[in-house]
Amino acid sequence: MGAERLQEIGRELRRLRTAAELRGVGLAARAGVPQPTVSRVETGRRVADPEVGARLVRALDVGPAEVERLLGLVREAYAETSRRVDAGVSFRGGSGVELLAEARL
Repeated sequence: MGAERLQEIGRELRRLRTAAELRGVGLAARAGVPQPTVSRVETGRRVADPEVGARLVRALDVGPAEVERLLGLVREAYAETSRRVDAGVSFRGGSGVELLAEARL
């Protein structure tokens, strides 16, 4: 159910972004997040922190009722997916190479 909710949030975010005539990079700048984060959220992939989703929602020019509705979806989605264990992703440059070098069979 959480994955479905994340996809719903992504569809809504993309709909609102395009209605506002914003590109992903523009929304990212308004929300203070990297552009790939916008893409991840819009494609229904989970990002590390539900606050990121909230920042994206708040960066759009929508009314308070719509903001609250979307924030409710974000909270529900993350509550439903919190049981899942994430391997985690490091955004530090070169970390993938380090992990590969340290890998053991």
